[in-house]
Amino acid sequence: MSGLPGRTEVLVVGAGPVGLAVAALAHRLTRMATAPSAVRPLRNLALRLLALVPAFRRRLVEQLSGIGHR
Repeated sequence: MSGLPGRTEVLVVGAGPVGLAVAALAHRLTRMATAPSAVRPLRNLALRLLALVPAFRRRLVEQLSGIGHR
């Protein structure tokens, strides 16, 4: 590693607050998707319970669709 920012970091910094929010969401979703196998049952249970909360579902849909950034 040369210590220079990678292409992703340069793109995110140049994208402003919306780009940072999108990158943060992508990071969180990636971490959840790649959870260790020992953690997956807990993750699945938590997501199943959160899916019962309308406010959670609405916020997730807004973030995924970009509606909140208009």
